[in-house]
Amino acid sequence: MKKEGQVSLFVIVALVIIGTIIIVQFFWDRQQTISKITDPIHSHVENCIEEIGIDGIIYTSSKGGYYISPEKSLESGIPIYLDENSDFTQSKKIIEEQLSWYVEDNLHDCLAYENYPEFVIEEEAITAKTSLNNEKIIFTLDYPIRITKGEFTETVDLFSQEINVRMGLAHQVAQSIVSNELEDRYLCVDCLDYFSETYDFSINALQYDNSTYIISLIDKELNDKPYVFTFALDYD
Repeated sequence: MKKEGQVSLFVIVALVIIGTIIIVQFFWDRQQTISKITDPIHSHVENCIEEIGIDGIIYTSSKGGYYISPEKSLESGIPIYLDENSDFTQSKKIIEEQLSWYVEDNLHDCLAYENYPEFVIEEEAITAKTSLNNEKIIFTLDYPIRITKGEFTETVDLFSQEINVRMGLAHQVAQSIVSNELEDRYLCVDCLDYFSETYDFSINALQYDNSTYIISLIDKELNDKPYVFTFALDYD
């Protein structure tokens, strides 16, 4: 009787294990099926993050890292990084915030879910977080969306996209140029040549008026679009 009881127990345990495997496999297969069905929306959102992210990088770089120009700027919106004896370069954190605002404000222009009539999309607010590094920028979006197609529904919360661009390094070089100009108190062309050769940027200096210069750091194209980081130096 004891052996029969042990055999019965083993049979029950085996059945439980087999049943668990079947259930897990069922839900795994179902999730894989859902993911394949909703993949066009995933890819679309990620492509939009890349597209709008690149547009934001190019736009904010043309304005010294700002989406919304600061008070101390030229009429064109280019920020003044140096004004007489004062350094007005912004922090890396501010650039990250400006890029995040750009993505939050403009991503819906790209999404256009009406182009996917076979899906029902329920979305919540977009909250973007940007990480600025020397060689790349990482956009991470907290963007809950509920994707439904037929009987299948999937909810996704987070999206991420990485873009290779030297915006972080351009910002550092700009800070170094301003720090150097604070000491020299005049436009040091040789210094610009040094920064250009050291960091592999083309650097242009355009005289804006008697005391102001617009400095442009030019790097390789970003997605076939010119990449230029621009700011102004005012010596008066």
